[in-house]
Amino acid sequence: MCVTLSAARPGPAAEEAFAAALPRVQAVARFATRRVPCPDAREELAAEAVALDWRCYVALHRRGKDPGAFVTTIARRSAQAALGGSRVCGSRSSATPSRRSPGSAAGCELSGSGTACRVGASVRERS
Repeated sequence: MCVTLSAARPGPAAEEAFAAALPRVQAVARFATRRVPCPDAREELAAEAVALDWRCYVALHRRGKDPGAFVTTIARRSAQAALGGSRVCGSRSSATPSRRSPGSAAGCELSGSGTACRVGASVRERS
């Protein structure tokens, strides 16, 4: 048996509905990541939460569901998934926060010139 997967773009109805829900999704993502100490890691996790929300939104729309009826719930679950390490590309990031060591696991280390923030595998100096 052969299964064909299509990577077709979602329709304009899904895009318009998500665009209308986007301010609420972003607010939930910012609230969920408020305790991540590194600003760069916080911003990246919030963006990842929005991307996960979009993926879920499109999947529900393709199944004929109305994701607009529970935007906040989808956004909360997407933010929780992003904080837990889920990524849209399917890999887990090493920059996700940990309950045991929130500073180092979130990607922030103190250095002589300020704070070094690790996002993914790169290290950027911040002053």
